[in-house]
Amino acid sequence: MTLTVKLELSGEMEAELREGIVLQNPERVRQILVKALAPTVEELLQHPPGSLSDEKFERVADRLADMLAERMDPNTPILSERVLSRAAIYADHP
Repeated sequence: MTLTVKLELSGEMEAELREGIVLQNPERVRQILVKALAPTVEELLQHPPGSLSDEKFERVADRLADMLAERMDPNTPILSERVLSRAAIYADHP
């Protein structure tokens, strides 16, 4: 499956992105791209391109996880199993 995502940047956001690139500031570039991607994510969630079978979903999820692992900074802290447990997630909800 290939999905092309188009980001529309305001002039100000484009200038910030270019500045982040020139300054070689990956965190700033990520922040700008995340901010720019938010409306696209909302649109995709409202109008999904098509449903996936469980098998296809698993393949896509595995590919996304692999892509994230390849691009993730090795110093990024990893959440513990305890934090990701059902009990921890729903601790504030009886």
